[in-house]
Amino acid sequence: ALLAWQQFVPGQTEANLKIAVFDPVSGRVTGEQLLHKHLQYYTYNVTWMPAIERYLLVGVAKGNGFADLIDTTGKVRASISCMPATVREAGITVNQNVAYTPAADGRLLQLQAGPDALTLSATLLNTDGKRVQWRPVGSTGLLRTSGAIDWMSLTEK
Repeated sequence: ALLAWQQFVPGQTEANLKIAVFDPVSGRVTGEQLLHKHLQYYTYNVTWMPAIERYLLVGVAKGNGFADLIDTTGKVRASISCMPATVREAGITVNQNVAYTPAADGRLLQLQAGPDALTLSATLLNTDGKRVQWRPVGSTGLLRTSGAIDWMSLTEK
């Protein structure tokens, strides 16, 4: 499993994003590393992409969205360092080698991944062609058998 966490930095309003690999059989954590500085709090998420056997980690640092494709040893295999900012506490939905996550500007980001490649392949609007006002308190996308995605978001209430 890939562990990802935000590390508090005294005197700053941004965090460090760290990762490590956890082996549930041995209980060992290895390869702890600092992946990004200046992380906006709670604006990161990680998911497993079984079709390519890689972890996808997305987040926001220095005001820009980023995405990292990480192998099972914790090595970053591909990265995108400048893309639209993602939404706080937003999930990532995976369909084979394509992943989706909300962008703070009201679009849905579509990322295409291979074992050693990662591209921002599209920015999508909702079915009406409009931007969405994503809620920053948790969301997830549910993939239908048709390939459509229903994205659900919590509200403050």
